[in-house]
This record gives sequence, C-alpha cells and structure tokens, in this order.
Amino acid sequence: MEIRNDRLVSHKNTRIFCEDTWEYNAPHHFIIETADTNSAIAYINFQKGPVKEKGINGVANEDLLLMVLARLEGFQMSDYRCPENQEAICAITEALEALNRRYTQRTARGVEGTSVI
Repeated sequence: MEIRNDRLVSHKNTRIFCEDTWEYNAPHHFIIETADTNSAIAYINFQKGPVKEKGINGVANEDLLLMVLARLEGFQMSDYRCPENQEAICAITEALEALNRRYTQRTARGVEGTSVI
C-alpha cells in the first residue's frame, strides 16, 4: 500500500510503501522508492510486537525521529540554517519528549515492553 499525504509532503522524489495487512495495529515494513525509476532505495523495519514478548526485531519510532533530529541540527549549524528547520527541530523534540513520558509512565506501571495497555 502506498503511503501518501499530499497536504504534509510536497516533494515528489520518492514513494513510500508498506504492507497491506497490519499486525499490532500498525505497519511494520516500509520500502522507499525513487519516484522516477521505482528503484528501492531504503527498507525500514519497525519493531513488531512488544520487546519483552518478541525481542528486538526492528527500529523504534524514536530511532527514526532521532535520525531526522540529528540531520536538521546539522543543517542548523551550517549555511542551510533556516526558521523552518528550527521549527521542525522543536516539533521533533516535543514528539520525543511525549514518547519518553509514555515510556516513563509505562515503566512505572511495570508494563513497558509488553502488550498490556
């Protein structure tokens, strides 16, 4: 299934696909292709299932957010700095803080890494 959001992503250089059938209420495997040649340029496999139940078998949401954060912070230390990059840095930082709060709360309840809600 192709993942698109034309309202949020204006460039047309790549196309993103994920599996049609999801487990654990989310897609786990993504392929990024070039839009012009349909050549695969990246495969991303997210964690599938709780770590304590399934072991570590993919990247976490936080992993990818940290990668993008590092790139944008690098741009901000160069001639490519701009207000929009800084705004994105703030939004990603807020997202990571929210996910960390979730982790902290689940750890305190003793359910982190499990399928317990």
